Amino acid sequence: GAVAEVERLHGAGLPPDLPIMRALGVRPLLDHLDGNIGIDDAVERAKAETRQFVKRQFTWLKSKMITWKWYFTQQKEELSPIIFRNIKI
Repeated sequence: GAVAEVERLHGAGLPPDLPIMRALGVRPLLDHLDGNIGIDDAVERAKAETRQFVKRQFTWLKSKMITWKWYFTQQKEELSPIIFRNIKI
C-alpha cells in the first residue's frame, strides 16, 4: 500500500517541502519511483528512517519524562490491578 500511496503523491506533482512529502519512508520510495534505487534499498532506507525516528522520540521522552516510572510488558500481571485502580470510569 505504501508504494501505491507514494505513487499518487508523486503523480500529483506536490512540492517536496510539504510535510506529507517528508513523512517517514516517502523519500526512499520517491527515489525508487524515480529509478534511482531498487525497491529493496527503498524498504531498507524507510525502515532505517523509522528506527532513527523511534530512537529520537524515545530519547526525548526519557529526557522529558524523567519522573515517570518505566514498566515492562513482562510485569503486566502484577501491574494490571494498579493501572485499573487508577483509571476513573
